[in-house]
Amino acid sequence: MEDGYLERADFLAITGIELESDEEIAMFNRANSRASRKLAQYLGWAPTYKSVYAEIAKSKLAGSCPTEEQLEQWQSDPEEYDFFEDPDTENGQIKLFPYYAEDANYFIDPAIAVYNVKLVKILSKDTQQFITVYEFAPDDWLQKVNHGFIFKRTSVINWLEICKAPTTLPCRCEEGRSCYMLAVDADWINQVPEDLKYVLADLILYYMKTQPNLTQITDYAVSSESVDGHSVSYNTNIVKQTDDELLDKYNSILKNYIGPFSVIYVNKTRVS
Repeated sequence: MEDGYLERADFLAITGIELESDEEIAMFNRANSRASRKLAQYLGWAPTYKSVYAEIAKSKLAGSCPTEEQLEQWQSDPEEYDFFEDPDTENGQIKLFPYYAEDANYFIDPAIAVYNVKLVKILSKDTQQFITVYEFAPDDWLQKVNHGFIFKRTSVINWLEICKAPTTLPCRCEEGRSCYMLAVDADWINQVPEDLKYVLADLILYYMKTQPNLTQITDYAVSSESVDGHSVSYNTNIVKQTDDELLDKYNSILKNYIGPFSVIYVNKTRVS
């Protein structure tokens, strides 16, 4: 990967524009980096994500909220302090999402496969370690696509439906807050899908055209084409709009890949 999510070879294949001079390549790299950050903001996730969260233990304290002091005791003498079990081995990578006991449907980042779903308690704000308080059985949750059931493994999963949730949870919460996070072990999308590459190419070209002293980059070599069933028309007046307006025209593509932390979603009412 270069300075952003789109390789120069993909940019050439999509736009027909070959970058020849060092100045053009440097401008492309800067625009690619900027466009990639903008796209990640719109999506609410990054294809380069690496898991930073780790399960440190699984609580055996039914009806009691685990504490860090109990964790330290268990780590020092697990036979005497039988508070926890060893953590599971990750199948994919773990991401955390807000949990609300009254909800049944949970919006997650786009995934290819989901392996485990757990309710966890973060140990402290300055770590990424957590204790599992409750583990959902495989029959307790369903993978869903755009609020519809999933039938093909290759489909992008972006919703989880919790069919059976615990009726009582041990940790008390401050009013209006959730004490728990939903930990999802999954194979997440870790590269830019083909249709999003066209969005990136358009956004990169937008940023390149707003930079001075770039005389050889003019308009697209093609004006429109079909991308995975979507009709994409390239804008020959690209610099006359903002980058947000540019991305708005790709809403039909972007909405298939956004996650719950997307700027498109966060200002909307939470879906239950």
